[in-house]
Amino acid sequence: MSQFFKSSQSFLGVLIVVAILIIGGVILFNNRDQGVVTEEATSQSEQEEQKQSEVEDLKKKIEEASPEEKGDLEKQLNEKQTELSKLRKDLTTSLQNEIKDLTEKVQNATAEERKELEKQIAEKQKELGTLQDQKTTDESGLPTEYSVVKGDHLWGIATRFYNDGYKWTVLAAENSIQNPDLIIPGQKITIPEVRDRSYVVVKGDTLWGISEKFYGTGFSWTSIRNANPGKIGTLPNGNPLIVPGQVLKIP
Repeated sequence: MSQFFKSSQSFLGVLIVVAILIIGGVILFNNRDQGVVTEEATSQSEQEEQKQSEVEDLKKKIEEASPEEKGDLEKQLNEKQTELSKLRKDLTTSLQNEIKDLTEKVQNATAEERKELEKQIAEKQKELGTLQDQKTTDESGLPTEYSVVKGDHLWGIATRFYNDGYKWTVLAAENSIQNPDLIIPGQKITIPEVRDRSYVVVKGDTLWGISEKFYGTGFSWTSIRNANPGKIGTLPNGNPLIVPGQVLKIP
């Protein structure tokens, strides 16, 4: 009987050790995944800073360049601005996805865990806001004119400056261009400012509160509602319905 108990205790001990190893492996695996996401986000952020530096350097060179040199430098600048816009778009998407994931975790978290998650969400929202403010600042500094070069078309120019080819209609309207396929090298095209922002809804948000964050007043909540047709529902009391994780366009 004593040998039976010893064998049972030994077997139980092995099971406990195996369970500890499995749990430890799961924790390490999860932490490894989180580390990858952080490294990717950091890498994107560093690339964004590098591209921004290159854009600023090219702008200075253009100011000091001769007329013969400006054409090539402006083309390089356009390419760098396109790359920068794409990086910012990717980084924005990454931050929005992180906020969504954190928001989902809040639903099943304990009170202590919820506090930490909400802190992380606030930090990510701040990063997202800073990124979008930078994009807005850059767009407000767009050149008033762009000189068309060989091979250009409105879709491509819109993609360069707005990272959205569909905004070719903005360029066409601003410059009274009847045929978007008919632009010629040397033609001057005015690049107007276009502002688009987005916000990821978190638990406790209301359109009134979101409006206060962006406009300083809750009375502009209808502008947000009108800019998101089909996305915002209606509660039984008539108030607008938004849900955590939802991405809203901020006009």
